[in-house]
Amino acid sequence: MQVRPDGSRSVPVMDGTERPRGRQASPYLLLTLTPLFWAGNWVLARVIVQDLSPIVLTAARWTPATLLLYLLARHELRSAPRRRDLALMALLGWIGIAGYTVVQYTALEHTTAINGSLVFSTNPVVTVLLAALWLRERIGWRQVAGAVLSVLGVAVILTGGTAAWSQIRLNPGDLLVVFSTLLWALYSLLGRLVLDRYSPLVVTTWAAAASLPPLWAAAWLDLARRPLPPLTPLHWLSLAYMVVFPSLLGFVWWYVGVRALGAGVASIFGNLLPVYTAALSVLFLDETLTAAHVAGGLAVVTGVILATGGSGRNPTREVAVSGSRGR
Repeated sequence: MQVRPDGSRSVPVMDGTERPRGRQASPYLLLTLTPLFWAGNWVLARVIVQDLSPIVLTAARWTPATLLLYLLARHELRSAPRRRDLALMALLGWIGIAGYTVVQYTALEHTTAINGSLVFSTNPVVTVLLAALWLRERIGWRQVAGAVLSVLGVAVILTGGTAAWSQIRLNPGDLLVVFSTLLWALYSLLGRLVLDRYSPLVVTTWAAAASLPPLWAAAWLDLARRPLPPLTPLHWLSLAYMVVFPSLLGFVWWYVGVRALGAGVASIFGNLLPVYTAALSVLFLDETLTAAHVAGGLAVVTGVILATGGSGRNPTREVAVSGSRGR
């Protein structure tokens, strides 16, 4: 018997698969926690990327994360995926793990928080539109209104409720954020093509494994040009956090939500990222909580509720997180 990441238990059967039983986690809860993990990643990465290159940091993050993913999924990996599915999972790794993470970390070297976060907050709109055009997902007025309202809430938080739009100037970092937004939307949408046949844990494990060879090659070339500086306890603690929370839990739970609710609805939860970032700044950077933070946060949460409430799926539906417990 294996204990799963959501606290449920599974029982092995004769064909090597596992049947879930017991307590299950709501995809809404998992999608609410995932941006919190990623907010911590953004905060830490802005500091660490000054010492470690984006490529080296990505390789250092995903190498141990992939090993832990394998240990969790080893029982489900006994049966190899079909060749076509394996190729698609490899593409997911190159796009959503290696590509997205490197581009995101590179952007953090060049853009400001207000510009980068505002640009990335368009991800739900991009994902919803692509899901409607490509995967024929049903998009109603509630999803559109929720996406618009949550984006406006993000804008209020990041601009402080003032007319700061006139101060926004695009730079190379902003363009990289635009590119990373597209990569993440594609990762979410393409994942739907295999999530009906494999668990989120299995898909994430294969994708992470496929991302490692190009990451290792690129990191080796990068280290030849830019040797590692002396690593401090902050580096090691930050890396440990990145491995466990935004990588293992974040990526697996994201695909749980995508499989349960659809890529378009799941993407709305991404707008909780700047809300959590503001909260972390208040807690750890001693920044002041303003009326703009409260008003914008309420708008984002309202947008999430509005969009998910009209998703066309059963809001009470719960999905077990596939894979064995070990985080």
